Amino acid sequence: MNIRKAKEDDIPTIMKWAKEADELQTYAGDHLGKGFYEKIIKEGVSFVIELEDKMAGFLVAELDADLDFSYLTQLFVLPDQQGQGLGKMLIEAYLDKCKESGVAKVYLFAQEKNEKAIEFYNKQGFKKGKPYIAMYKEFK
Repeated sequence: MNIRKAKEDDIPTIMKWAKEADELQTYAGDHLGKGFYEKIIKEGVSFVIELEDKMAGFLVAELDADLDFSYLTQLFVLPDQQGQGLGKMLIEAYLDKCKESGVAKVYLFAQEKNEKAIEFYNKQGFKKGKPYIAMYKEFK
């Protein structure tokens, strides 16, 4: 098992998995584009977890140390690899990076219907926040 910083070569796989995973939605309800992942890899937090030299999951997060917070955008582990602690390892690497960067608070959003994700994040010490209404505007 190996956790490493994501590379630009990982973006096609990350985007494919993100698109295929129904529970992985951004705050706008759409999947993110290549430019977002390129920026996160350069400026944010991005990890890949590998088993036997093959990607088994990833984590991407925006981080703004100046504002003392980070937003966990996506965490994904292949379905056949779930339950082995890989997600927990990705979260631990992420939280270590946040602490190292001086971040005071981490935010994430989970769909209400995704009980498995909510249970996972609760086990990792995350608390339920106040309800909100997701709003966005498209320019297409």
